[in-house]
Amino acid sequence: MKPSRFAAFSMLTVAVAFWGASYPVTRYALRFIPPFTLGFARFAAAALLLAAFVRPAAAPPRGERAALLALGFTGSFLFVGLMNLGMRATTGVAGSLLSATPPVLTALLAAAFLGEPLRRGRVAGLAAGIAGVVLVARAPGGGASPAADFVRGNAIILLSQVCWASYTMLGRRFALRCAGDTAAFWTTAVGALLLLPLSCLELLRGAAIVVTAGGALALLYLSVLNTALAYLFWNRALRTVGASTAAGFQYLQPLSGAFVSIAFLGERLSPPLVAGAALILAGVWFVLRGEGARDGNAAAAVPD
Repeated sequence: MKPSRFAAFSMLTVAVAFWGASYPVTRYALRFIPPFTLGFARFAAAALLLAAFVRPAAAPPRGERAALLALGFTGSFLFVGLMNLGMRATTGVAGSLLSATPPVLTALLAAAFLGEPLRRGRVAGLAAGIAGVVLVARAPGGGASPAADFVRGNAIILLSQVCWASYTMLGRRFALRCAGDTAAFWTTAVGALLLLPLSCLELLRGAAIVVTAGGALALLYLSVLNTALAYLFWNRALRTVGASTAAGFQYLQPLSGAFVSIAFLGERLSPPLVAGAALILAGVWFVLRGEGARDGNAAAAVPD
């Protein structure tokens, strides 16, 4: 049963707000849990929740297993693994602002690998987005130190966004026929399986887990709300609205992340961060402007 448009818009808003807040929450959780172990625990718990409450198909269709493996590799393993590494050195504000870049990066990758045309609006969006990324990446750390580590952390976060953009592009290309709940389960399960050996390696090399109530709550947020529930909301909303319409909700992601970073981590917005955020959001707007006509095609390419 498809949700109503109001329900779909509500689910998209909640999902994107959860994803935006994941950057400051991850930064906090990394005080207690090493990066790869945090990623493994996040996806393992989410996969168990999805298996228990959604009852996905026992096995995906044979013709879609390679596609789901590729989606799990890019959208779960690489994306979150790199995000966790980057968040050790940067701030929740900067990470959240860079999380708005995937529409711009997807347009660039789609032009390079899928042959999609780069019209003037998209070129303007790419230029604005790239300028904004440079400003955010080189802005004063606002709590992350030293400056070189802050820039390196932002570079890793940007690389994680390239992985998410690749995941989006692969979703368009594969046009999965399996249910969105099944796709969500298998992509999170693949992420957990691929992160497990890296988690074991970092623990064997001496990385420690500090058991605290705050760390446990952060992990609970990342696995239950940010992964299992947000992915379910997103996929179910896509049954009603097109993928391009849903992409417009990404404007909310950096706002929720910045709010949580400032309110709970005591971070601050510097003028270069504000200017960079404005350029990134302008770039996303220019890119998404020309996407409306693709709604029907894009929606078919996203699991539902």
